[in-house]
Amino acid sequence: IHTLLVEAKMQYQRALHLENALKVSGSIDEKDSTSARLVGHLTEKLVEAILFCDEAKIEGDGIQGDKEFEAAFTAQAKVSKSGKHLRKFRLYGRLFKYRCSYMINSEAFLALPEPIQKGVHKRIHEILTSEKSPEGYEHLKSKEKEVILEILMETTRMEDSLKE
Repeated sequence: IHTLLVEAKMQYQRALHLENALKVSGSIDEKDSTSARLVGHLTEKLVEAILFCDEAKIEGDGIQGDKEFEAAFTAQAKVSKSGKHLRKFRLYGRLFKYRCSYMINSEAFLALPEPIQKGVHKRIHEILTSEKSPEGYEHLKSKEKEVILEILMETTRMEDSLKE
């Protein structure tokens, strides 16, 4: 996911630079500009990764975790008021209890251009609040979607992104 975040930032910045250099559009915020169209594509790609759409299944009896590593890893978690966070391991069937990457709280995510951050927040909110999961997101069941939404609303800038 880190690689995707860096790639998204670089692609967007390149598109803005080219638009300005070539004066392709009158405004870089124009809805049909290259950068604006690129935001939609990058947003969907990031959301698919953040919500573990192509997550590999952990077969067999699962993974034996190291308690010291787990303690150090979870100590960095941004925790909701109810004590839930995105760094909780499951280690059987899948890696994490909640299928939303903790990278949404990373410096790399926060370094994304604002239109991409807002796009990711809005798309994730749309997926998590839909009654029927959109195609490709059926792996997220209603209770898990509720918990992920609670965590994100309390630990990210999602709420601010939804106001605009």
